[in-house]
Amino acid sequence: GVIALKFITRVFCCLGLALLVGCGATDLGDAVSIRVESSSPTVSKERPIALSISLVNQTGETVRIPVHCGPHFDVLASDGTRVGPPGRICTAALYPPIELPPFGRRVISDWWAGDGEQTDPSAPHPWEGAPLPSGTYSIVARMPVLVGDEMVSLSTPPLPTEVVQNER
Repeated sequence: GVIALKFITRVFCCLGLALLVGCGATDLGDAVSIRVESSSPTVSKERPIALSISLVNQTGETVRIPVHCGPHFDVLASDGTRVGPPGRICTAALYPPIELPPFGRRVISDWWAGDGEQTDPSAPHPWEGAPLPSGTYSIVARMPVLVGDEMVSLSTPPLPTEVVQNER
């Protein structure tokens, strides 16, 4: 009797608390975690780095990640201004979104060669950016994720990266 009464009381208290805080609604920004890792703390045009962007679905429902060619990250100067990487041309709009099952994990690979968003007229390909000056920059991975019918924009904390260009 007493144990059952305590259990029932707890259930009703929890239900009341859930209603009070919005029926258990979660902050959508916490629904999927995002992390970026680099193959090296330094980068140059001659030695690009590999980036791994990990997404973990922390909900009990499938979330969708719209496919795009990237870049999946921004490069920021010390004052927070976006300085790279250059844009990319692709046909990603033709692909369906990636489905990330409940509690599933997905790693998206990308790369960066220390180039900025300004195009390099001397480069063999028109999409190559001009090399950024040597110095410390931050990489911030960014990813849109569809949780239910709501689009959430995820981003990582800045990852400091040193650009080392051969000064000629």
